[in-house]
Amino acid sequence: MKKVVFLVAVLYSAFGFAAESTPFSKIQDIATDWGVNSTFFTLENKTIVNGCTRARLFVPLSNRMHDQILSIALSAFMAGKEVSFRITECTDKGTMVGSAVFVR
Repeated sequence: MKKVVFLVAVLYSAFGFAAESTPFSKIQDIATDWGVNSTFFTLENKTIVNGCTRARLFVPLSNRMHDQILSIALSAFMAGKEVSFRITECTDKGTMVGSAVFVR
């Protein structure tokens, strides 16, 4: 039983550390791309997190929260508010993949 609890704790912590949030910053630009089916964001502070190599992040259309994330991000952009994106992974080209957005 102790082994099972330990294994679950190790797996849970590994998944918990896989995602990281960007520091709060204003959004510099929002863009779409041809053929990628994603919305791209660049933050003013050019933050790179989670071992990625590019200061640009995207939210794929396949993310079930894409429309809500885009709506919140656009509202923050227009209001001049700071946001933080939850980054879950990097692409093979080093671009950050966002899964959530927070506004302050």
